[in-house]
Amino acid sequence: GSGERITYAVTMFLTIVALSLFTSGFRPPVPESVWLDRYQTRCIILTALPIIETVFAYYVANVIDDAMKYIARHDEVFCIGDLVQVRMSTLEDWQDGEVVGVSPVAVLLDGASEPTRWNHIKPLREDQNRGFMANAAEDTH
Repeated sequence: GSGERITYAVTMFLTIVALSLFTSGFRPPVPESVWLDRYQTRCIILTALPIIETVFAYYVANVIDDAMKYIARHDEVFCIGDLVQVRMSTLEDWQDGEVVGVSPVAVLLDGASEPTRWNHIKPLREDQNRGFMANAAEDTH
């Protein structure tokens, strides 16, 4: 599994680093790098890449999993007749309306003749519901 891959890769990485430290005293003291220096550097890089890739892949998988759990917890289920607030983007103000369709959710705005689908829908709070219902009752009389 995931833990085994990371454990194996980290063990390999630490072994290569230990070997590099162990052999550093036996290499000739020259100003330029010798083939063994270049070889060990490449080994360290090529061993570190799968570790980085695995950690990144598991991070992304966890973010996606958390997002799916969040969506499942906050997925609003609306019924016909529910009073809601809607808007197309976060830059717009909320508008009051009533749910007239549920699959997909369609909302009829106050004073509109045709229902519309919206990108952002939230239920009205109880104190807002009373004001909206009073306005709707006045409009029907």
